[in-house]
Order: sequence, then structure tokens, then C-alpha cells
Amino acid sequence: MEGSIETDTAVMDPALIETRIGPAGKTLPELYRQFLIEYPARLADARMKTIRGFDLRFDSVMSAALALNQTLQSWNYSDEMQLGNSSFKAELMRNILKLDFIGLSGRVVFDNNGDRTSVVMIYQLRNLSRHLVGTYDPIENVLNWTSKFWFAGGSPPVDAPELLTRQLQLSEAGTIALTSASSIGIAVSIATVAVNFHYRELRLIKMSSPLVNNVIGAGCLMCYASCIVMAVNSHWAVSTGLCWTQTALLTIGYSAAFGAMLAKTWRVHRIFTNVKLRRVAIKDSHLFAVILLVLATDIVLLIAWGIIDPLTVKSVSLPSV
Repeated sequence: MEGSIETDTAVMDPALIETRIGPAGKTLPELYRQFLIEYPARLADARMKTIRGFDLRFDSVMSAALALNQTLQSWNYSDEMQLGNSSFKAELMRNILKLDFIGLSGRVVFDNNGDRTSVVMIYQLRNLSRHLVGTYDPIENVLNWTSKFWFAGGSPPVDAPELLTRQLQLSEAGTIALTSASSIGIAVSIATVAVNFHYRELRLIKMSSPLVNNVIGAGCLMCYASCIVMAVNSHWAVSTGLCWTQTALLTIGYSAAFGAMLAKTWRVHRIFTNVKLRRVAIKDSHLFAVILLVLATDIVLLIAWGIIDPLTVKSVSLPSV
């Protein structure tokens, strides 16, 4: 697979092939030629036609010889040796684990399990061929990178489930739609108030209390403005100030518009429920008193809310989906 990473053990060190090494005191080619001279019958063995693998076999015999020689130093050579002796085998194994010499295939060291410790070669498959990218020497605990890894897409693949944190907010399309609709509503409210103010002396508009109509228009404008603040607070910026602004605009705007309509409805009710058909003088000041009463109630509640349990911005982690 292109880009896959694999490891292998580097037993044979190329730098040692032409170097006199270790207890043997000869190079690998020299020892190989000497071996063939002393054991010419081995030439018939197909495995001996090449030098490949000779270094490992030589180091295995050398390891056994060195460990056995060290073990025998603590035993009497003249006595008959029982190789099945558990004490002898234990001592031999301890001496094997203590070995540390430069052999034909490189440094020879064994771990606690008796396995040979060697340099780990790190390869990456590129264009169906292995490329060396690094080595690790467990004996010296040294990691050496010879080249950089190549990854499709330019970054390492994800090796574990990735946790992505996403903030739930109004989509950009929804924000634009809400802001546009609210802006149109604000424009209509301003136009309505302007027409109402300009033609306030007309009998039809004058009878409907133009000043109260302006309060209704202003209340609608504030409600539309609260929608824009909500869109901004939900998509672009989140703050406590915007939360309070949205709440205040919506509350006061709705109360102003609804309070003004309630006051006008109350006046119509008083007129049509006048059983004695006497003239009832309900001035705009009476209507504004009703509106102010409703607004004062909202303001008191908002202040109490801010003191007792103020709005705060907090992040809440929802269940993963």
C-alpha cells in the first residue's frame, strides 16, 4: 500500500564488511574464504555459494563459544561435565545475556528473553519500493530520522477517532434571511410612522390618535431590531450585553406596541359601553398613562431579573452525534 510504514531489523552493518572486527580479528570476506579453505566439502552445499547469512551463523557460534568459555572459568575443567545440570545451564544463560561484542553482523547484544537486540530500520513504501526514513537503536535508545515521511494529502492519517467540537449557531443563510426580513420590517415601521406623522391632521388619522400610532410603530421597530440583535448574537458574536439588548428590545417593544393597542381598545370599549350616551372625554394622556403603566411593569421586572438572576454566557456540552 502506497505510503505504508514498516519496520525491519538491521542485523548486518554494511560498515563492518571490510573492517577488522571483534574477537575474530578478521573481516567478513577473510573469514568466509578461510572457512571454505578449511571445509571445502561445504562448497557442495547450495547455501554456501554466497556470503549471505554467513555472518549470522558465525556470530551465533561466536556467542556460544564466548558464553561457554566464560561459564567454564567458574567450573573445574578436569571434572566430567553434565550439560543437563541446571546450575550450569543457568550460569551459561546468564553469561549469554551479558555478551556485548562487535560481530560480523554488527553489535551482538541479547535482551532478557535471550533474543538478539538490533537496530530497527523504519521504511516507507513509495512507488512499490522501500525507502529508509529512520533507524532506532534500542541499545543506546537513539532514534535517528534520515528523511521525512510522505503522506497522501500532505498530513498524517488519523489513527484514532477524532473529537470535533462544533458550536451550534444560526446558519449563515438563516442569519441573512432573518436580518433581511427584519430590516424590511424596520423600513415598513419607519415608513408607517412617517406617513402617520405627516398626515396627522387628517380627520381619519387624527381620530385614531396619531401619537399612540407612533408608539405602536416604535414598538414594532424595536421588535424587529431585537431579531437582528438575536441573529448577530447567534452567529457572529456572543456576549452578555447582546443578550440583554435583545431581551430589552423585545420586551419593551412588544409592551409598547401591545400596550398602545390595549389603550386604544380600552377607549373604544369605554365609548361603546356608555349606556347613557354621555360624552366621554378620553384624551391621549389617559392612553399614555396605560402605556407607561405597562412599560413600567416591564422595566421593574427586567431590573429585578438583572439583580436576582442576571443573564450569563455559558458553554454547554451536548451529547455527541
